[in-house]
Amino acid sequence: MTSPARTLADLVLGSAEPEEAVSLMDAALRSGRLDRLDVARAAAAGRPGCRRAEPWWSRADGRSESALETRARLVLVDGGLLPEQLQWLVRDESGVPVARVDLAYPSRRVAVEADGVRFHVGAGGNRGASGVAWTRDGVDPVFRDRRRQNALARLDWKIVRVTWFDVVDQPLEVIANVRGALSSRPA
Repeated sequence: MTSPARTLADLVLGSAEPEEAVSLMDAALRSGRLDRLDVARAAAAGRPGCRRAEPWWSRADGRSESALETRARLVLVDGGLLPEQLQWLVRDESGVPVARVDLAYPSRRVAVEADGVRFHVGAGGNRGASGVAWTRDGVDPVFRDRRRQNALARLDWKIVRVTWFDVVDQPLEVIANVRGALSSRPA
């Protein structure tokens, strides 16, 4: 058994790519097992792979809620499009929360939503006669997302949706789509 910090250091040093390592860091922060990365970083110091991993530590952000969100954020940062906010709560004119978006540029009303297969396809639930899947919490996540998207559109937000395939296999397209959305919106 090792401490959370030592376990994270081992995993980061064994990661094949920076996106994997940063996703692990984000998950460790998000889980609450670590509130800072300096102890894990120190546990990695002087070990094989520590020089390669050194620039990765500063890229972690525990607000990312999935490996897909982390990878989307890293693609955007690498493309010069640092998101202004993560897990941004969008409110309507009267201050009522309408949606929480994964990555946001509130100054331009642009949101980037990372759509994972497990959440959308693997949600399960029972399908009624209408074909709508109902879960313990209510409506199928796909339909809930559509309602959120309509509410955001009503508030003049532009949404760019990305998938695992997009961020891994077509990162330049992701960057172009977000850059296009941002350039079409006044500051």
